[in-house]
Amino acid sequence: MLRLPKYRRAKARIFQMVDDLIEDHRQNPPEKSGRAPDLIDDVLADQQVNPERWEHPDVRLAALGAFIAGMDTAANSLAFVLYRMHLHSEFLPALRAEADALFRDGPPTAEALGRSPLLHRFVMETLRVHPIAPALSRTLTEDVEFAGHRIPAGTPVIIGTTVPHGLPELFPDPEHFDPGRFAPGRAEHRQPGAYAPFGVGSHTCAGSGMAEGLIMLGAAAALRTLDLSLEPDYVLRQTAKPTPSLDNKLQLRVNAVRHNPVFLVH
Repeated sequence: MLRLPKYRRAKARIFQMVDDLIEDHRQNPPEKSGRAPDLIDDVLADQQVNPERWEHPDVRLAALGAFIAGMDTAANSLAFVLYRMHLHSEFLPALRAEADALFRDGPPTAEALGRSPLLHRFVMETLRVHPIAPALSRTLTEDVEFAGHRIPAGTPVIIGTTVPHGLPELFPDPEHFDPGRFAPGRAEHRQPGAYAPFGVGSHTCAGSGMAEGLIMLGAAAALRTLDLSLEPDYVLRQTAKPTPSLDNKLQLRVNAVRHNPVFLVH
């Protein structure tokens, strides 16, 4: 696949976009343009101090990583949330009420999102069933004994961090979609090792809180703005692009516009 002309053209377009972005940051630094410094500015500043650390492919990867980790994952998870909301439509009236309350006084704040318990639990249950990072890949630095098997140092391993999401001893009836699992009094995710949609331990995704907020905000905006319904003959199919995502056949029908769209940022 890596040698296919279509893939190579797409790769070249992405690299050109990122290279143009980096060059624009070089030509228009914050002190010249008046904008606030961002990730690329920080990388370019460190490149000036430590040029041996930052060859161009490294700078490009740092810039591209923000798109993959910060946008692609949240967009894919939002698609799963919207799919689940309209598959389990019994939750829609209460979810719409929370979304309307969120936007009543304009774009919601982070604090306001924290006052939307059902929306938060719905996103958490979606991430239990459709985690952003279902596994981690690592290379062992020392010999390890696991489940009666001795694995030598240097072995590449895949760690199924979200396998517990489907274990009935941790999440009773795990195939049943139930946002109430995360309500006070149940809090099934609080059991050690039970819930890890963003990875686990010291390598947990640093942007997990922001991603969760973006997913909630996007879902609330869609609920407030549009009356949607799921095409009845749609069958869930998952793929990886590169993170888990729905296939491109998912369609949500727009039945009506509930409110005029609002800008999510000032």
